[in-house]
Amino acid sequence: MQNSVKPVTSRGQLSLVCLPSGLQREIRYALHRHAKTARRTQWRPSALQAVVDVLAEAGVQSLSDPRLEELSGGEVGSAERRIWLDLPFAARSLAVTEEMARDAGWFDPILVGAAPFGGTNNDANRRKTWDLTGVSQRWLRDLLWDHLRDGALKSEGKRPIGKTVHQRIAGVILLSHTLRQNRDDGGDDDPALLGRADAKAVKQTWDLWHREQFPFPGITAGNSCAR
Repeated sequence: MQNSVKPVTSRGQLSLVCLPSGLQREIRYALHRHAKTARRTQWRPSALQAVVDVLAEAGVQSLSDPRLEELSGGEVGSAERRIWLDLPFAARSLAVTEEMARDAGWFDPILVGAAPFGGTNNDANRRKTWDLTGVSQRWLRDLLWDHLRDGALKSEGKRPIGKTVHQRIAGVILLSHTLRQNRDDGGDDDPALLGRADAKAVKQTWDLWHREQFPFPGITAGNSCAR
């Protein structure tokens, strides 16, 4: 088991001996996560081995390496192509830290040891992360990230569903935009500087957008919260 994910006596053995130990752990974990994913695709050992061999030849140290996009091969829809797309996703909680995601401006419940937000099959099986980059003020984005983390770690029955998460992110994006529009500092400075006048300006801006039926900035139906 040290250098493979199956006993030597089994058929279709996958060898990881050519990979660094850290990457071996990530792939083992990815296989474990993938095996527990509902409606998963079948990963054949031969297709997995082809991916592993490319990773070894390129000297990849982690599935978070940005070169994976360049290295990914196989025809669209092929088994090998699906592995290239799904493997980094399945290993995300090992290959990427919470701090890395927070700094980059995206959230995934898996990173904090939680299940995806439920509500629909698409929510429960989503591959895309929740994109928070529409919130330009770092302090506000960090508050939103922490809020999503707290929600993800709530007990079953108290966790928000995907639709609720989308609405909350969309609301904070609107708040971020109004701060950029109404304050000289764009709301980027100390949040303690915000006061009643800012709250009033947010309401007035919201009322204007609603009354004039302006398209809400930074929010589109298809990809406002998907990464």
